[in-house]
Amino acid sequence: MAFATPLMGALLLSGCAGGGEQDAPEPDEGRVTTAPGPSPQGPDDDAAADEPQGSDDMTDPDEPDSDVAQTDLEDGGDGETGVPEPTPQQVEETPELIEEVQATWEAYEELSETELEVMFYSGNLSCYGVRTVVEEDAEEVRIATVSGRLPEAADQPCTQEALYVSVVVELEEPLGDREVVELPDVELN
Repeated sequence: MAFATPLMGALLLSGCAGGGEQDAPEPDEGRVTTAPGPSPQGPDDDAAADEPQGSDDMTDPDEPDSDVAQTDLEDGGDGETGVPEPTPQQVEETPELIEEVQATWEAYEELSETELEVMFYSGNLSCYGVRTVVEEDAEEVRIATVSGRLPEAADQPCTQEALYVSVVVELEEPLGDREVVELPDVELN
């Protein structure tokens, strides 16, 4: 009886291998159930079997493939691409950070004459905090956004997430006609 278990397993697996007719559900009409691309060649497809296979039969990547649904993300002239803008999570600045990195900000919004909301990517908020450095003169407002690890999270594992966050920056003078630009090379902790 020692060989009965392996024999039973082999018989069960051979039943799963196919070869017989199975009652497969019919696909819904109009619904594509196969992946795009060339269909597999059958044994009766002699013409296709005589053609060489390889890089010569590749399609032009600039030409749309009729088997693949195309999504037009081109700008329609109105500034909209069809891709939704992410909504930033507003966070408070954290004055004490370690292992800091300068994070390039993505955008800003003028909330009032002396307040700007600056949007950028940072890490998991249970491990990472943010701060800003602002320099102003008559022509420009220069802003750097900094992301760093919270001191209390120094010895704990943190997931590597990219969160879209924003922080409100207070200006010393009204923005007026001044240009808002990235402040490069700030001192990091």
